[in-house]
Amino acid sequence: MAITGLTMKPTNVASSNQSAGNMAELSRIVNILAVDDEEMNLEILMKHLNKAQFRAVPVQSGEAAWEYLVNNPGKVDIVILDKMMPGMSGIELLRKIKATPTLKNLLVILQTASVGTAEMIEGIQAGAYYYVTKPYAAELLLSITRSAARDFLEMEKLRQQATHNTRILEVTEICHFSIRTPEDAHMLALHLGSFFTETLAICTGLSALMENAIEHGNLGIGIDNKRNWLTDGTWNKEFQARLNAPENAHKKVMVSFQKLPEAARILISDEGDGFHASSFQKLDPSRLTSPNGRGIAIAAMAKEYTIEYLGDGSKVCMTIPISGSSSGGETSIQNLN
Repeated sequence: MAITGLTMKPTNVASSNQSAGNMAELSRIVNILAVDDEEMNLEILMKHLNKAQFRAVPVQSGEAAWEYLVNNPGKVDIVILDKMMPGMSGIELLRKIKATPTLKNLLVILQTASVGTAEMIEGIQAGAYYYVTKPYAAELLLSITRSAARDFLEMEKLRQQATHNTRILEVTEICHFSIRTPEDAHMLALHLGSFFTETLAICTGLSALMENAIEHGNLGIGIDNKRNWLTDGTWNKEFQARLNAPENAHKKVMVSFQKLPEAARILISDEGDGFHASSFQKLDPSRLTSPNGRGIAIAAMAKEYTIEYLGDGSKVCMTIPISGSSSGGETSIQNLN
């Protein structure tokens, strides 16, 4: 079965730090566990979360957070977690969450004042959804949290459709998609990622690669331009201007999905001039506290798949090994049971 010519409809998801909208867009109230050993920091965080209409519970230690999670199954969707805490550290708690089948789907936003490359890699590899460095603007954290909320609810819905998604994949050999916006990329990444057990890692990587193809490939937006526009609040305006410019109006990013006996391959192709991908596949210390410029490096660090840029860099291929289980660096198709 081959599906061609499908164009994804945009969804109002705050990818690429675009405006997140308001909480009315969510299908239900999202529950957050806020963890910080500093009482003042926790009070400030709770104030921002409550004002943004999240339902949040504060705890002041990793041990208390773990106890709450274990004793309240299904009552937490997102954890905002301080990395540096006495006793059980944030990283230890994050690893316990991701190693527990009933908790591993929670999205964890890790916050810390430590901004070294090794620390960021440690958090990302442990399964953090996003890594925020202190001090941060309240709106940045809330934008990330709203994005996490939408992602969690969307993946929750997709997990409920796992049997349906698996059946579709079983009868699919090749699919072709065309996308134009980061919202398109985000929704397509969520749906393709839902075919696999390691949904979050694959969704995150695909979204980063497709957004890069749109923004930097098709629209020629440089990393410095994007950082400046995000910082001064003009990102939405500048992005839409580039997207609607006559020279870009026809440009699309093509995404091809091919299922092979032992792997799935996703080829992402843009219409740009290409770039030197190797310089972006490792975390640059100068970009650790930047609001952008880390997506490709984070995607390249994943263990669930491999990525390879082809030719001049305008094409990138993600290869996802498929086996009967998700161990040994391989992932499996979502279980029919």
